[in-house]
Amino acid sequence: MTESIEEIDARVAAGTRQLLSKLERDEWCTVAVLTKELDWNYVLRSTGRVVRKLRGRKMRAWPALMDEFGAALQFGDYFGENYPALDECLCDLDWLPTDKGYVLIIVNPEQVLTDDEDNHESPDAERSALVQLLQTAVDTYAEPIELGEYWDRPAVPFDVILVTDAEHRDEVVRRWKAAGAPLED
Repeated sequence: MTESIEEIDARVAAGTRQLLSKLERDEWCTVAVLTKELDWNYVLRSTGRVVRKLRGRKMRAWPALMDEFGAALQFGDYFGENYPALDECLCDLDWLPTDKGYVLIIVNPEQVLTDDEDNHESPDAERSALVQLLQTAVDTYAEPIELGEYWDRPAVPFDVILVTDAEHRDEVVRRWKAAGAPLED
């Protein structure tokens, strides 16, 4: 049995409302179950926020994670592809100006930092380090800069949406919550 256009539209509208409601939450990190019909990138950009998509399948190890963040956020040539450099670049996105906020969408977050063959730490420890980095960015953008300089900016939200399928949702919540992400069950 095929769905009517009205049924598909109703499902997409519900998915859009659900996605936008995730930005109204107090917590900076949330999980969304993938809806194929929903163009979440378009929906989130319509809020005026800077939206960047990161692919979990491209971030299975720390060096690959650095590459994906650098590409998605267009870090400059000076990006050192290490923990301090990622921290610095995430907390100073002046080439992506916004007064509405930032949204990082991580698709297939269940695959982030799952390869440990070349890692000096366990995937769980590295995932915790990533969550701490993201928390630092959240805290940085929560404070306005009001120095009377050209780099002044208002406080803006910095959100992370972990987009997965229904099959992996519980695994994502468990792993990312264990890493320190403020997720609800």
